[in-house]
Amino acid sequence: MTEKLFQVSEEKLFQVLEEKLMILLSERENIIRDNQQLCQENTALKNEKEHNMQRLEVLISLLASTDIHEKTMVHDVSDTTTTDMNMLNEKLILVEG
Repeated sequence: MTEKLFQVSEEKLFQVLEEKLMILLSERENIIRDNQQLCQENTALKNEKEHNMQRLEVLISLLASTDIHEKTMVHDVSDTTTTDMNMLNEKLILVEG
């Protein structure tokens, strides 16, 4: 009788062990799948970051060229204004003189 009880107990232990092992294997597969998904997301985020860095460089370059262009325009306008004022003064002198 004890031998039969021992066999039943042993079978039950193996069954519980097998169930736990199956659970662990299933969890392992889920972890592997999650890891693969995270690696893909990481790669996508790295690509997005690189793309955004390139766009930012273009925008900074455009901003810098716009700033240089605006400074040139202000300088040109200032020169034009000075030239126009000189011409106006010359005309006034001619009219008065």
